[in-house]
Amino acid sequence: MYESLTKYIDKIDDDMICKCVEEPGYMPYVDYTSMVDDFVDDVYKFSKESKEVSPKNYRDIIKANGIDLNTKSVFEVDPNTLDGSCVFSILLAAVRAERFSDGVLENLFKQGHIKRWLERLKAIDEKNNLNK
Repeated sequence: MYESLTKYIDKIDDDMICKCVEEPGYMPYVDYTSMVDDFVDDVYKFSKESKEVSPKNYRDIIKANGIDLNTKSVFEVDPNTLDGSCVFSILLAAVRAERFSDGVLENLFKQGHIKRWLERLKAIDEKNNLNK
């Protein structure tokens, strides 16, 4: 179910996330690699195809799991205690946060959060495949 996202687990490399661009006369900005751009596109694509999670309800799903996106509780919760819709909702929240704060994804990739969340989705897929 989550293969379109979990395929990025092996592609995550701290050196291949982004570079900071500083040009005279412009504010510095983060220039993400094509891998990150593709990941973002796939997150949005998955949200459009999902019957459980959408850009309209992902915050409600996160909140229903006792997680506050405005605190660091989102990073402290063990992803192994969450279901797929909650983990994907967190990924969607991360991608959407980048739109308002340049560099959010860089930090989440480099601190290992994105990889941990993707590994949880992969574990859910593997468990579902065993149960079939």
